[in-house]
Amino acid sequence: MTTAETTAIANDEQRRLAELVAWRDSAPHPDDQPSPKAQERAWADRQQRMGRWRGFEESLTTKEKRTRQRVPLVDTQTDLLAAKGYLENLLANLADDRDRFREVDAAKAGLDALRRGI
Repeated sequence: MTTAETTAIANDEQRRLAELVAWRDSAPHPDDQPSPKAQERAWADRQQRMGRWRGFEESLTTKEKRTRQRVPLVDTQTDLLAAKGYLENLLANLADDRDRFREVDAAKAGLDALRRGI
Protein backbone atom coordinates (compact mmCIF):
# COMPACT_ATOMS: atom_id res chain seq x y z
CA MET A 1 0.00 0.00 0.00
CA THR A 2 1.42 3.34 -1.02
CA THR A 3 1.53 6.49 1.04
CA ALA A 4 -1.10 8.13 -1.18
CA GLU A 5 -3.48 5.19 -0.65
CA THR A 6 -2.92 5.27 3.11
CA THR A 7 -3.58 9.02 3.17
CA ALA A 8 -6.74 8.58 1.08
CA ILE A 9 -8.03 5.90 3.46
CA ALA A 10 -7.26 8.06 6.50
CA ASN A 11 -9.01 11.07 4.94
CA ASP A 12 -12.02 8.91 4.06
CA GLU A 13 -12.19 7.59 7.63
CA GLN A 14 -12.01 11.12 9.03
CA ARG A 15 -14.77 12.25 6.66
CA ARG A 16 -17.00 9.33 7.67
CA LEU A 17 -16.34 9.94 11.36
CA ALA A 18 -17.26 13.61 10.90
CA GLU A 19 -20.49 12.50 9.18
CA LEU A 20 -21.30 10.20 12.09
CA VAL A 21 -20.72 12.99 14.61
CA ALA A 22 -22.90 15.35 12.55
CA TRP A 23 -25.64 12.69 12.40
CA ARG A 24 -25.45 12.18 16.17
CA ASP A 25 -25.59 15.91 16.85
CA SER A 26 -28.38 16.61 14.35
CA ALA A 27 -31.04 15.01 16.53
CA PRO A 28 -33.69 17.59 17.42
CA HIS A 29 -33.65 18.83 20.99
CA PRO A 30 -36.82 17.86 22.89
CA ASP A 31 -37.22 21.35 24.38
CA ASP A 32 -37.43 22.87 20.90
CA GLN A 33 -40.53 20.85 19.98
CA PRO A 34 -44.00 22.42 20.01
CA SER A 35 -46.03 19.60 21.56
CA PRO A 36 -45.47 16.99 24.27
CA LYS A 37 -45.84 14.18 21.73
CA ALA A 38 -43.19 15.77 19.49
CA GLN A 39 -40.96 16.18 22.53
CA GLU A 40 -41.28 12.47 23.30
CA ARG A 41 -40.41 11.55 19.71
CA ALA A 42 -37.42 13.92 19.75
CA TRP A 43 -36.26 12.44 23.07
CA ALA A 44 -36.57 8.88 21.72
CA ASP A 45 -34.69 9.81 18.54
CA ARG A 46 -31.95 11.50 20.56
CA GLN A 47 -31.62 8.51 22.91
CA GLN A 48 -31.44 6.10 19.97
CA ARG A 49 -28.70 8.10 18.29
CA MET A 50 -26.69 8.40 21.51
CA GLY A 51 -27.10 4.67 22.14
CA ARG A 52 -25.76 3.85 18.70
CA TRP A 53 -22.90 6.29 19.21
CA ARG A 54 -22.00 4.74 22.59
CA GLY A 55 -22.01 1.29 20.98
CA PHE A 56 -19.70 2.58 18.26
CA GLU A 57 -17.35 4.14 20.83
CA GLU A 58 -17.35 0.96 22.92
CA SER A 59 -16.38 -1.15 19.92
CA LEU A 60 -13.45 1.18 19.25
CA THR A 61 -12.15 1.11 22.81
CA THR A 62 -12.72 -2.56 23.68
CA LYS A 63 -9.37 -3.72 22.35
CA GLU A 64 -7.57 -0.84 24.05
CA LYS A 65 -9.24 -1.62 27.39
CA ARG A 66 -8.31 -5.29 27.19
CA THR A 67 -4.71 -4.46 26.33
CA ARG A 68 -4.42 -1.97 29.22
CA GLN A 69 -5.82 -4.47 31.70
CA ARG A 70 -3.37 -7.23 30.81
CA VAL A 71 -0.16 -5.23 31.03
CA PRO A 72 -0.41 -4.26 34.73
CA LEU A 73 -1.22 -7.86 35.67
CA VAL A 74 1.97 -9.08 34.03
CA ASP A 75 3.98 -6.29 35.66
CA THR A 76 2.43 -7.02 39.05
CA GLN A 77 3.19 -10.72 38.79
CA THR A 78 6.78 -9.97 37.83
CA ASP A 79 7.11 -7.55 40.77
CA LEU A 80 5.66 -10.08 43.21
CA LEU A 81 8.02 -12.81 42.04
CA ALA A 82 10.95 -10.43 42.36
CA ALA A 83 9.84 -9.45 45.88
CA LYS A 84 9.49 -13.10 46.86
CA GLY A 85 13.02 -13.85 45.62
CA TYR A 86 14.40 -10.82 47.44
CA LEU A 87 12.72 -11.75 50.74
CA GLU A 88 13.83 -15.39 50.51
CA ASN A 89 17.39 -14.26 49.81
CA LEU A 90 17.23 -11.80 52.72
CA LEU A 91 16.00 -14.53 55.08
CA ALA A 92 18.78 -16.87 53.98
CA ASN A 93 21.38 -14.17 54.65
CA LEU A 94 19.92 -13.12 58.02
CA ALA A 95 19.09 -16.58 59.37
CA ASP A 96 22.08 -16.70 61.74
CA ASP A 97 22.18 -13.00 62.70
CA ARG A 98 20.37 -12.67 66.06
CA ASP A 99 20.93 -8.90 66.24
CA ARG A 100 18.69 -8.26 63.21
CA PHE A 101 15.65 -10.19 64.42
CA ARG A 102 13.26 -7.34 63.49
CA GLU A 103 14.35 -7.51 59.86
CA VAL A 104 13.94 -11.29 59.93
CA ASP A 105 10.42 -10.93 61.34
CA ALA A 106 9.55 -8.31 58.72
CA ALA A 107 10.87 -10.53 55.91
CA LYS A 108 8.88 -13.49 57.25
CA ALA A 109 5.74 -11.35 57.46
CA GLY A 110 6.29 -10.15 53.90
CA LEU A 111 6.70 -13.69 52.59
CA ASP A 112 3.60 -14.78 54.48
CA ALA A 113 1.63 -11.90 52.91
CA LEU A 114 2.86 -12.90 49.45
CA ARG A 115 1.90 -16.52 49.95
CA ARG A 116 -1.47 -16.05 51.63
CA GLY A 117 -2.48 -12.54 50.67
CA ILE A 118 -2.99 -9.58 52.91
